[in-house]
Amino acid sequence: MYSAWMSYSPPNDIQNVWVHEAWRRFGYGLGSILAGVVVFLTTKKDFQIRKSRIVTVLVSLIVLLILFPYARREIIVNSCLDSGGSWDQQHDECNNEAGG
Repeated sequence: MYSAWMSYSPPNDIQNVWVHEAWRRFGYGLGSILAGVVVFLTTKKDFQIRKSRIVTVLVSLIVLLILFPYARREIIVNSCLDSGGSWDQQHDECNNEAGG
C-alpha cells in the first residue's frame, strides 16, 4: 500500500519507480494468496491433481501475477528505446520527448 501511495500522492522525483514497485508487490501479494488457496485445495485426501482444472487455472494465474510487473516494465522500456529515447534507470522514465 505504501508503494502505491508514494507513486500517486506526494510529488517526488522517482514516481515511476514507486509505480513499478507497487505493481510488483501487488503481483506478489495476490500470487501468494492464490498459492495458499492451491495448497489448501491440494491437501484434501481425495484430491487428484490431474482432474483438477481449478488448480491449473490458479497456478497459471500465480505465474501471470508474478511475471506481469516485469513484462509491463520491459514493454515500457522497449517502447521508449524503439521511439529513439533513452531510458533513465534511476528515475525509471524515458529521457526525451519523442519517447514519452
